[in-house]
Amino acid sequence: QSIYVPAGLVDKYKSAKNWSYYSSIIYPFDGPNLSFDSTTGLLSGYCSSSLFPDELNSFLSDNNIDKSSIIQVSLPLLRYIDGFEAFAGCSNLISVSLPVCEYIGTEAFSGCTSLSDVYIPNCSTVGVAAFKKCKALQNISLPVCSSIELLAFKSTNINNIVLGSTSVCSLSISTAF
Repeated sequence: QSIYVPAGLVDKYKSAKNWSYYSSIIYPFDGPNLSFDSTTGLLSGYCSSSLFPDELNSFLSDNNIDKSSIIQVSLPLLRYIDGFEAFAGCSNLISVSLPVCEYIGTEAFSGCTSLSDVYIPNCSTVGVAAFKKCKALQNISLPVCSSIELLAFKSTNINNIVLGSTSVCSLSISTAF
């Protein structure tokens, strides 16, 4: 058994009321702490800040996981998907839950042809071609989005995009869809 907390909070957790009992199994994490359940196809874990494609690819390679076996992604603390093509080509990916993610990078989910359920309520920027060729994606809610970049939803079947009411979301160019 292990409990992973942000590196700067390990000592606080180990000495906090009701947590001290677990002090021997509390460990720091700086980079992504990912896990994969091959039965459900769930990629989950705790990334304290950013996830870079090379970190994801290293995890998949080290554990002999093919991108096509990923069906669900749940990364509750992830704030940024940086880099290029992080989850691109995960052809069987259906569901993504990134509740605090603020930035979806360039081609992050490009070519995820089965992706139909995306939960990113705190996303302020959808990067270039982020969901390009996500054929199953029909609806998306972006309540705090301030920028949708070039080709973000190109070659999708988007019917509805729900945007927030606090400000106008900018489009980098009219070819976002």
